[in-house]
Amino acid sequence: MKSLFGLSLFGVLGILALATRGEAANPLGGTWRQSSADNGESDWKFRENEDGTFDAEESGLGNTRGTATLRDDILTIHFEAADLRGYFVFHLNEDRDRGRGKIIFIHYPPDFPVGREIERDGRKLREVNDVLIKRVGR
Repeated sequence: MKSLFGLSLFGVLGILALATRGEAANPLGGTWRQSSADNGESDWKFRENEDGTFDAEESGLGNTRGTATLRDDILTIHFEAADLRGYFVFHLNEDRDRGRGKIIFIHYPPDFPVGREIERDGRKLREVNDVLIKRVGR
């Protein structure tokens, strides 16, 4: 087989396959934009860990950090900031490039205005529904 700069065509194809394998195996890594009519928008940056989870860092709104997982097309982000703690749950589309879901705030300040107050298992939480997320970069 003819070589291109010392690599055979099969060698080049093998390198390309290895370079794209991570994206195909788990498409979450990169930048995603989250938005809701009630809460505004922010960007999330996901960086994959060795265990298959992702470090999640939000820019804008709460500027929170946390851990994200993707399983069965459900993206979950558990987050924490100085006075906030909670999680997002998004159901992604078939292409895994956008989704719709909600935010549940577990810990928040007494005067926190975001979402509506709900009670679950005797515990007061705040919930924001109809939250959208979409990929905006790798």
